[in-house]
Amino acid sequence: MPKLIVGKKRAEFPYLTPLDVALYSLGERALYSSVKFGRARGIMDDSMRYGHNKRVYVEGRGLVDPTCFLLEKDTSVKLEKGATIGSRIAKRFSEHFGAGFQNSFLLRIAWKLAQNLVASSANLPLASTFSSKNFRVSSISTKVLIVGGGLAGLGAALSLNECGVDCVVVDAHNDFGGRTRYATYPFLNGVTYSDFIKETVKNLTIRGVRTLSGVFCGVYEEGAGVILGHDVVYKCSFEKIIFATGSRSVVPLLTGNDLPGVISCDYALTLAHHDALKGKALLYSEDPWADVVEQILARKEGLEITKVHPTEVKAILGKNEVQGVLLNNGKRLRVNHFIYCTKRQPSFELPSQAGVEYSYQRGILMANIFDDGSTRVKNVWIAGSATGLFELESSFYHGRAVGYALAENKEEAKKFLEKLKKEILL
Repeated sequence: MPKLIVGKKRAEFPYLTPLDVALYSLGERALYSSVKFGRARGIMDDSMRYGHNKRVYVEGRGLVDPTCFLLEKDTSVKLEKGATIGSRIAKRFSEHFGAGFQNSFLLRIAWKLAQNLVASSANLPLASTFSSKNFRVSSISTKVLIVGGGLAGLGAALSLNECGVDCVVVDAHNDFGGRTRYATYPFLNGVTYSDFIKETVKNLTIRGVRTLSGVFCGVYEEGAGVILGHDVVYKCSFEKIIFATGSRSVVPLLTGNDLPGVISCDYALTLAHHDALKGKALLYSEDPWADVVEQILARKEGLEITKVHPTEVKAILGKNEVQGVLLNNGKRLRVNHFIYCTKRQPSFELPSQAGVEYSYQRGILMANIFDDGSTRVKNVWIAGSATGLFELESSFYHGRAVGYALAENKEEAKKFLEKLKKEILL
């Protein structure tokens, strides 16, 4: 098994363990320093992936995104989490010049000084030793590109494949399924979410549907896109695109909400799947998904869960990482992890970039779409919880309907839309 080395700490992990999970298991939750005052920061959520999110320095490789980097051999990591001279100076004078000290006052009067402070606070010096990696270039051509391999994306792929329409499914995670990929909880006909996902991906592969996982999905415009993998850049051409980017929980507005150890419910499932979540955790429960998360985490050995309603929490306590929670009744709870499960919002960035409009309704962002998932933007469709309308089982049915509608199989699309209406009424 590959060994991870961080300073004097070292431990062996199963082959292809994500780097962020291994670091969390070692107790290294603070992975880097923020630009603002050099405060310690950690991974809070892995539902979104960005090609430039390279935060951790791996010897012999350079700065990497720890959520994408997999342990294949012995790996040595350097973490610089302490406050630098630049961040200490900024913090010392911040009370006089406001929170935007680094980015406003100094920028106006002395850019050179500000530049050095920001660079110092951002933990960037190691980047100078990074040797750029040559990416090979490949091409992908398909009739329909599906961005997102969760329930909705896979549902759409099933429908398209049944109608003989060529499609490619891409997902940022190393495993398909979105937030349900590690959810060992009953879904359809008693089958768990995770098993359902595995079986669906297996069936799609057998049927010849192309899938790409662990890739960053880039700009889409007029039938062209860029997909960035670990060592390859795919130039993608397509006729139509379905955004099935899912939804995510948003960090609650609480004191201490940026401390390492504050994690989303989706990320908690990832860590728990790899047995990296131990100790005491508080589950901040605002969304029905929290009930599923609680039942899954409750079965994990070495993990104690306390679920509370948002109205009960006043602040998250800790200096460099989560150490406890202050409740509104004055009581303090000692916990190692603060897991937030707030009302879910659609992952709207890519659809919005493509021109799809969203509006804010009843506390949720909702895409302006037609019943079949089509939008006012030509050849752009949205499926599942990325719409802001559907979740879980309904999301899967909507993906099925969108796939059939795009394939112009109106009868089958209508069946799933009717099933959706019944689900919503229930």
